[in-house]
Amino acid sequence: MKLDLDYIKKLLNIMNECEEDQVQLGYLFSELKKVYPVTDNLIEDLSEKKLRNHLHILFEASYIQSSTADLGFKTCLSGEVICNLSARYWFTMDGYKLLESINNDTLFNKLKSGISYFGIETLKQIPAITIELIKDELMKRIGL
Repeated sequence: MKLDLDYIKKLLNIMNECEEDQVQLGYLFSELKKVYPVTDNLIEDLSEKKLRNHLHILFEASYIQSSTADLGFKTCLSGEVICNLSARYWFTMDGYKLLESINNDTLFNKLKSGISYFGIETLKQIPAITIELIKDELMKRIGL
């Protein structure tokens, strides 16, 4: 599954806008379904896999922490995935830096247009790349 930077941006903003200090998996599902409506079981299965995949990426990159080691997703021997809707997630300091970096729409669009492939290492570099883009923009504005 490809890394979807727009999806990550939406996911992080949903977490940030939640009034609780820790966001439950059930809350993420309900909020994401408002943005990405589910119309049948196949799409529901794909949306669950997409959320699981992107939460794992954010967790592995140390942008979020979780109340459970399995992030609330258990795979049965049959292959069925059982979701613990009360599993909770919260930002790390690096997660807040990533959120701040991708919430600047001008910089976010430059990032998306300037990078052809998004992987985990690219995701980790976004805050640093954003700082460089800001520096370049400031230099242009002051005429250097």
